[in-house]
Amino acid sequence: AAAVPVRRSALLVSKEGGALVPLAGSGEDDRWLAETAYDRLAHEVMQTKSPTMAYLGYRSHRLAVPVRIGTRTIGVVVADLSEPVMPDELAALAQSSDDGALRLETALLFDEIRELATREERHRLAREIHDGIAQELASLGYLVDDMQARADGPDLKSLAGTLRKELGRILSDLRHSIFDLRSDV
Repeated sequence: AAAVPVRRSALLVSKEGGALVPLAGSGEDDRWLAETAYDRLAHEVMQTKSPTMAYLGYRSHRLAVPVRIGTRTIGVVVADLSEPVMPDELAALAQSSDDGALRLETALLFDEIRELATREERHRLAREIHDGIAQELASLGYLVDDMQARADGPDLKSLAGTLRKELGRILSDLRHSIFDLRSDV
């Protein structure tokens, strides 16, 4: 946007399976930002690895510039302009996006590592809760069942029944928390 006057722009990065995901954008149309992930020109540039321009209509052009590291294309910048860009400007834009590609890929890698570490820690906590607290509460439930079976009076049976219900509720809440920790949503 600093080199060429754009109406709106987006940075898309390639994820698993070749899907393009919007990472950043300028302009005030969030719907457009989401739609750029399916833009034909963006996908074409990902394949060809070459910057290109497309005429969209009266005073409306779309620019797509690959973000490359060596021979790999890790993303694409898409921008809508009111005037076309000259070939030498297009080459300069491509060089500029290539210059920032390594920093972008490093940031994406750190983000992925952070996500993996977070996921591993959540799974470890879920395992620890399941194998520790949840097992001990289940064991207490069996003791309460035994106490209720041996209880002499109705008051003691009622109290043991109430205690058993509370333990069941706590265990149920704990199981939901374990599931939430294990879930990668």
